[in-house]
Amino acid sequence: MKRHLIFDFDETLVKSKETIYRAVKATGSELLKIKITDEDVSRAWGSPYAIFIDKVFRISESGFDIKEVTKAYRQNIKHIGIHFYNNASEILKELLEENDLSILSAGSSKIVREHLDELVFPETNFKHILGAEDTHFHKPDPRVFNVFFEMNNSLDRNQVYYIGDSKDDYEAAFGAGLKFIGIDHNKLGTFDKLNTEKVNNFLELKQKLLNETF
Repeated sequence: MKRHLIFDFDETLVKSKETIYRAVKATGSELLKIKITDEDVSRAWGSPYAIFIDKVFRISESGFDIKEVTKAYRQNIKHIGIHFYNNASEILKELLEENDLSILSAGSSKIVREHLDELVFPETNFKHILGAEDTHFHKPDPRVFNVFFEMNNSLDRNQVYYIGDSKDDYEAAFGAGLKFIGIDHNKLGTFDKLNTEKVNNFLELKQKLLNETF
């Protein structure tokens, strides 16, 4: 039976954090004439997409037009650009030969698809692309995976791996009974105190999956 590898998106597959911080602050100053700090973005980071937008741009309290704000924010992201982490696209293609791949992100699945198009990486390489709008549950709640298993109800959970960059990713996967590999691109020590497998880059991830010693 094929393994099914589910990936988080932001800061797992792609270098997006710096781009998102810059795009948020630019949208705040250029369109809304407000100052948004790194601390403001950090407090909202990891929230489901709609909540993230509401928090960083203060939509609920200010009455800003969310469609106009989101459009400007997306334009800024596209202008700055998002890129795969080193070796990610090449290794994903190799993994496709013997594994099924999916994405499960706290972001918007629509925007993940847009990013993949901009990165010239066909979304058809992934069996499922699931985002915040596809479920009522969000990481670290393990029920975030319910929608995935509703689509794959005969899949053995021992054959499902979640690869992510945060403690929320770990807690969701662990609670759902999935194998987890933490990827710490920036060597922040995120998983050092957690009882889980971890790697620092895609080359190490490839090797760990080939060895499968866990």
